[in-house]
Amino acid sequence: AFFDPLEPGLELDYDADGVARGCALVDALGVDRATDIVEAAARVLASHGKVGSVGYCWGGTIALLAAQRLGLPSASYYGARDLPFLDAAFKAPAIFHFGELDPSIPPAAVAAHREKQPAMPVYVYPADHAFNRDPDPPYQPAAAALAWERTLAFFTEHLR
Repeated sequence: AFFDPLEPGLELDYDADGVARGCALVDALGVDRATDIVEAAARVLASHGKVGSVGYCWGGTIALLAAQRLGLPSASYYGARDLPFLDAAFKAPAIFHFGELDPSIPPAAVAAHREKQPAMPVYVYPADHAFNRDPDPPYQPAAAALAWERTLAFFTEHLR
């Protein structure tokens, strides 16, 4: 519930107005505050065992930051805002998933992940942005299933 500090209980539709409102809230919240929220959640969950993070879109970038700053193994799905953070060291491993048809993440951005963080697995699927958002288009079941299988294998390795 990243937006709770700004508007508690907010739920947005995946229409033009909802997306525009979400982008404005993302900018208002900022990545540092979002990372603080993940850290607080991880502290609570740690009493139950090892903790990792999964993020989609902007959350994918927050998952990257959770691996870098918080030491949480993290799965990042189509993190369109990753590039400014790729030069920083990681405290935990991360896995990255991208759609090759995603207009918001060009091939050069995907290549930058591989170049700047060669130890981190980067997967590209024949899909668009938000390929894992079931059931809404552009959901791609085959890409989503394979990415999830890889994510679970990643967490089996790093959270066991």
